[in-house]
Amino acid sequence: MIKSKKKILCTLGPASFNEKTIVRLEEVGVSLFRINLSHTKLDDIEDRVNFIRRYSSVSICLDSEGAQIRTGFIGVKEKFLKANQKIVLGNSRADSLDNIPLYPAFIIDQLAEGDLLSIDFDSALIRVISIESGIIRARVISSGWVGSNKAVTSLRQIELPAFTQKDIEAIEIGNKLDIKHYALSFANTKKDVETMRRLTQGKAFIISKIESQRGYKNLDDILSVTDAILIDRGDLSREIKIEQVPFYQKKIVSRANQVGKPVYIATNLLESMIEKATPTRAEVHDVINSLAMGADGLVLAAETAIGKRPVQAASMVVRLINQFNLSQKQDLTQSSTSVGSLLVEPHGGELVQRWDKDPDWGMVNSFRMLEVSDAAIMDCEQIAVGTYSPLEGFMDRIQIDSVLDTYKLVDGAIWTLPIVLQQHSADLVGLTAGQMIALSNKVDKEVYATLKITDIYKFPFESVCKRWFGTLDQTHPGVIGLKAKGDCFIGGEVTLVRKRRCAHKIYNFTPQELRHIFDSKGWSRVVGFHTRNVVHRGHEALQKIALERTHCDGLLVSPVIGEKKKGDFASDVLLKGYQVMLDGGFLPPDKAFIGAFATYSRYSGAREAVFTALCRKNFGCSHFIIGRDHTGVGKFYPPTASQQLFYDLGDIGIIPVMFDEIKFCPACDNYVAQCTHIDEQKKSISGTAVRDSFVQGVRPPTWMTRGEISDMVLGYTKEGREIFV
Repeated sequence: MIKSKKKILCTLGPASFNEKTIVRLEEVGVSLFRINLSHTKLDDIEDRVNFIRRYSSVSICLDSEGAQIRTGFIGVKEKFLKANQKIVLGNSRADSLDNIPLYPAFIIDQLAEGDLLSIDFDSALIRVISIESGIIRARVISSGWVGSNKAVTSLRQIELPAFTQKDIEAIEIGNKLDIKHYALSFANTKKDVETMRRLTQGKAFIISKIESQRGYKNLDDILSVTDAILIDRGDLSREIKIEQVPFYQKKIVSRANQVGKPVYIATNLLESMIEKATPTRAEVHDVINSLAMGADGLVLAAETAIGKRPVQAASMVVRLINQFNLSQKQDLTQSSTSVGSLLVEPHGGELVQRWDKDPDWGMVNSFRMLEVSDAAIMDCEQIAVGTYSPLEGFMDRIQIDSVLDTYKLVDGAIWTLPIVLQQHSADLVGLTAGQMIALSNKVDKEVYATLKITDIYKFPFESVCKRWFGTLDQTHPGVIGLKAKGDCFIGGEVTLVRKRRCAHKIYNFTPQELRHIFDSKGWSRVVGFHTRNVVHRGHEALQKIALERTHCDGLLVSPVIGEKKKGDFASDVLLKGYQVMLDGGFLPPDKAFIGAFATYSRYSGAREAVFTALCRKNFGCSHFIIGRDHTGVGKFYPPTASQQLFYDLGDIGIIPVMFDEIKFCPACDNYVAQCTHIDEQKKSISGTAVRDSFVQGVRPPTWMTRGEISDMVLGYTKEGREIFV
């Protein structure tokens, strides 16, 4: 969100006039939605205003047509006017290639022989060569393409009224709809602004657009009666040489600042983002320099009205404003600090970084070594790269008790799952608090991390077990694991000195890397999906519905690739399945990304569900999918236990997207949580049934699992590769 009073005015058009984009533009921080009357019919104004208000509380601005000559409807998308070609102006026969209608109609009477007219920023230059019996003939001086409703500029100043009849009727509609903001196009005189004030019944905030020489010459008078100034550099450049526009801009901004009137800058701010995902360096310099001049706001026009990425363009402006604000407080050339990202903040405010990439191996090797499990080494890595932020190490007894009793860390931050280093007491003889030790993997004997011990203690098994898992049942996998791994917990800060070898490196990303990827994609709103099962049609439906429901820019599919229990799907199969989904276009490749979750299941029910959400928050996710029986463990927890804990905890900085069971409805021929058809006709999608089918070597029905996924999984079996742990 914007961290300053700088405004963003955003034009809505064909690319942005839809629910999702309007909602997202408000979320990224747009201050004012602009409806351009030059491209809006009178009959459409009320519907458009009501549509915007249905989905947003952002104020709406009606922008008048104003005193401007435009081409009328020419009958085709564009006409090419060739140098030396003779044409007729103002003729109603627009279907002829030689005829160019002009609007407003009375302008025909204002033209004179010898007038030079440029169309649409000098796309074509024409000269009036004769006027006979009301027919105006002209010759093309410079070739160019001409379209409908394009601005026409006369080298000779032609007097035009400040308001068209359409403007007057539009303002009446605006008054009826209680519109509070109006932009006055081609504000040339103080009287023009006063007329707008009268037409809007003195109740509106008036933004006077300076886009002509007359407007510039009368700037001081206009400033005395307007509420704000908008510099339209495009139309201004029709009357002022383009190389002089920056100097005019500087003067206008300075004079507006002196009298305390807000001044906004428009035209070509991020023009390249109409097509491309990122702006040019020149555009970035232009925006920052405009802010440095004293601009109070920036205006996006074509970028959001017809551009391919309206939300991304607005997000870029927010990032530039935030970076500019930071530059006012510190020298950015002397700091790596950046506020460019619009992703959700990591849990606790910043990503923990405890990875020493150039350790003193002599010192590390001098520490006493303690052999720990591969799962413990995996935890060390996730702590060090920030996945478990704000944790900086394994919990001591005070933190563990706080988490088990209150779902919070000692400092008050929400945290639901104990992150512990568990060992047998026999392995810890001689170790004491304050000691530095090296942690080596039992498998390869290599050192991966160091630990500064803060606490070693024998934990009360039954008390911890009951509070953690809610049961002492010896068939519960969490209870079994806690019983088997040792009777002591060791607390202390972790420093990673070597990363684990990962068989799935191409899918394994640190939170910092994922955040960089999301920023590069222009995503600021990401929904995460946690899974340890091969994708089936129910999961696919959850993901697609969640994307639509949350208006998220992208989906992070995040399969667990750590240690699993016997019978779980192998990590290779999970990841390959989702790659098949992307390659086959079953998930939109521009809106979905696979990023593995390098941890292991702890069979902790609702506690684990919240933990997995907080980790995805650290990855950069703003939303997280919580399905029925999420991270369930057999029959130990109610199907809605995870959802209930999210409700109980309240705002944890990542928004849960709750789902009931998704079923296939043959009558709808779709996957639904609810519909009007009889429940008995719907088919449940069971992950267990999918697994059982693959165990038996048969394809699940295609309404349950896509054929391409079944072929991939059964192909593994035919090749003698394991699909289960």
